[in-house]
Amino acid sequence: MIQIIVVELSVHLGCFNSRYDLEKIIDDWILLNILVGNDFVPHLPNLQIVKGALPMLYGTYSEVLPSLDGYLNENGILHLRRFEAFIKQLSQFDIEMFRETYDDMKYMESKTGKNIVLGEKMVCYHLHSFVK
Repeated sequence: MIQIIVVELSVHLGCFNSRYDLEKIIDDWILLNILVGNDFVPHLPNLQIVKGALPMLYGTYSEVLPSLDGYLNENGILHLRRFEAFIKQLSQFDIEMFRETYDDMKYMESKTGKNIVLGEKMVCYHLHSFVK
């Protein structure tokens, strides 16, 4: 199992060297996998394994790790400042996904005349019709 983790993370972090502690990276790797959920823990919105969440998480982690002064999780303690830096970087993906979904919904709305979220015909209400 450790070899699989090393291979997976080495794709994103490059070759492991003395700068990185493999055991602490594995601890962080486990934490990252919790973010995509399982049968008992729900995943974060837009983080779905079938939509490439794991490589995206590992890529984000590899971008952020060199700028942190340690690991996300050390000896079972989650360092919130470091985790916040990771989540901020990860949020860029969430913003992109929101924009793509919004654009898709607006396109479908323009083609069908239906509000995709509500599933009903779009009706234009004028403000004066609500004022008595």
